[in-house]
Amino acid sequence: MLGFVENASGSMTHLVRELLARPDEYARAADAARDPDPARFDGHVWEALRFDPFLKVVPRVCARDHVLAAGTPHATTVPAGTLVLAAVASAMFDEDAVADPHEYRPGRPSDVYLHFGHGPHACVGVHPGAAVICEVVRRLLRRPGVRLLPPPDGDVVRDRGVFPDRFVLGLGPSAERSA
Repeated sequence: MLGFVENASGSMTHLVRELLARPDEYARAADAARDPDPARFDGHVWEALRFDPFLKVVPRVCARDHVLAAGTPHATTVPAGTLVLAAVASAMFDEDAVADPHEYRPGRPSDVYLHFGHGPHACVGVHPGAAVICEVVRRLLRRPGVRLLPPPDGDVVRDRGVFPDRFVLGLGPSAERSA
């Protein structure tokens, strides 16, 4: 679980930013965060993260020769040992696999969400990662006045490449509301 802390913080940053950029969905998610049934809230986490996943591609090495699109004119053999980049970000918007992919719909079937990969090669940290991400964001959205700050204060700062190092949010009444 080497990337657990960074991947979780990256995922939380992406999904909070996505929710706050969608005021109506943020209001629904914040309301669901107060519900004693976590399932009502968790769908907002995965749906917001689907629109801006932290990991857009998942690198894997092909274990044995594999034919993609077998039986079609587009069949291609991927040789064993080849680095493969599974584009999970675009896969979660594949109209052949996801109904109305551009609509924000919490509560989609779990197989739509590829944040942790899928199948036998899914991330080993899927269960603790999912629990931590959902609970931390649930607690944050229970706070009053959570909001994006204007740039540069509210920008996501990434000094180490893809991992967020800083993402400052406003809490409580804003200066505009209290004036």
